[in-house]
Amino acid sequence: MGRRQYLERLALGRSAYQNVDLEQQQSPAATSPGSSSTAQEWTGHEYTQQYDSRGRPINPAIDRFNAEQRRAQNEVLALVGVVERKDETDHINGLRYDAIQKARRDLLADENERGELLDHAIFGCSFLLHLWPAALRQRIQIGRYHTSRSLVDILVTEWRQPWRGGTRLFLASLFPGAGSTIAHHLVRFALMMAAEQLTGELQTRLSKKVETRQTLRYLELGTAWVFEALLLAIDIGLLPLEYYAATQMLGLAPALPLFPSLQSYLPWHAESFHNVGWKCVISNRFIKNFASPAAILLVRKMLAYDAADSVLPVFHLITDFRFPEVDDDPSKVVVPKIRQDPLGWVLYQCYYIRSRFLQRSGWTLIKRDDPRRSREDEYEMHTRTRAAGATRDPIHRSTIMAQLPVQFLSDAIDSLFARMLSLPFEALMMRTIATSFLASSLPRTKHASMLYAPFGGGPLTHGWSAASQYAGRIGLSLALTASLDVVSFFGIYKLVRSLGIKYLDWGKRGKIGTCIYSEEGVEERGSRDGPREQLEGIH
Repeated sequence: MGRRQYLERLALGRSAYQNVDLEQQQSPAATSPGSSSTAQEWTGHEYTQQYDSRGRPINPAIDRFNAEQRRAQNEVLALVGVVERKDETDHINGLRYDAIQKARRDLLADENERGELLDHAIFGCSFLLHLWPAALRQRIQIGRYHTSRSLVDILVTEWRQPWRGGTRLFLASLFPGAGSTIAHHLVRFALMMAAEQLTGELQTRLSKKVETRQTLRYLELGTAWVFEALLLAIDIGLLPLEYYAATQMLGLAPALPLFPSLQSYLPWHAESFHNVGWKCVISNRFIKNFASPAAILLVRKMLAYDAADSVLPVFHLITDFRFPEVDDDPSKVVVPKIRQDPLGWVLYQCYYIRSRFLQRSGWTLIKRDDPRRSREDEYEMHTRTRAAGATRDPIHRSTIMAQLPVQFLSDAIDSLFARMLSLPFEALMMRTIATSFLASSLPRTKHASMLYAPFGGGPLTHGWSAASQYAGRIGLSLALTASLDVVSFFGIYKLVRSLGIKYLDWGKRGKIGTCIYSEEGVEERGSRDGPREQLEGIH
């Protein structure tokens, strides 16, 4: 009952018992823009009472005055720093968000660049550190030391003479064959680039004169054969470097000088490699045509040397299987069939052991297969296998530096299996090279002058007991290499972790976090930082 009069005013603009006043309906107050949401009542005086939607009396003038007073009060409080304007707060938060994103991208790009440099340095150091353990294994493989000698006695003998020969001889003996091997890689790479440029230019010029598609196909095939012939000529021309490096690894050629003489490249010279490198040294009728050092070295190159990057050279022309990357999803790796690809099946078992070992060690990161991923996420594109009950996959760093330790460990495990699989072929190659070298008149070490083939420490020289001792010493040499890899892994882990914490904002107390939650950090970087959730979502 009490709201009846109010409802009548809303419906009719007047009381039901009042007469209609046309002038009142056309008054400016009744036709004002605010009259649609408010009810008005003529009081009989100059003042017109207005009501809101709930029937409460309002005074627009007082409301405007109160709003101006509140605005003035807020300006005073903002001036003295008691409160902040909402628009300014949103602007600062936006600057901080943009700042943290830009800072992360810059920092991750710098981290990736440093990781590339560190990766190259680790590769070079690992190559040098593995030269002597590989040389020891190859010397044991050819049977250079008698089966009655222990591994400790062999190690003492290996280090006694270089230690007394001065610094140059010590370094040359510590890294046997390093000079010839490095020179071989560099010269071969340069000549390969020149051959590729030459054949490409030849194909481009000849293709302009070709009119039919079939002729163009023949031209491409012929150019490919020309390129392969050039590669074969390059490999044959560099055989003296490989042969000299192999004899230095076996301890037969002197450690100094580092490179073979120029006469070894001349076929007509008495000290030329081509006078002894193409002679067969094994009388077995099945392999005598392939038992020359040159033929075996070329076969080794054909089977192993030209493997692609990140693929260990284990007969890559015989099998299509390639060792997957450390961050590939194991569930998506195709398993070769043992009947169609037996070697690929064996290599897959090696990969399975490696992946299971890394998973047990805590490495469960895989690449995110998200085609919608932007370029800004190129350094944070890994995710961990989703745990039970998790709603989203956490994002992880994908820079080269962040993956250096686990990448080194993965390569070390793969290379260990590769050495074990290639032991028979490596033993045949090294025994052939050693026999050929001892039968020649090339300069040799003092110890090599007392050796005669067949060697006394071979696997089949003194029966099965000697063969077991031979296999045991090869196993110990492989264990020595594995121990060196373990020590190198922990050293790389400590180095990468210390560099990341000191320079790359790793850990809980990062420079970016300090920049986010301080005004000084925003002003120092010229733009922003981001909300706490952005940091907590990135590991």
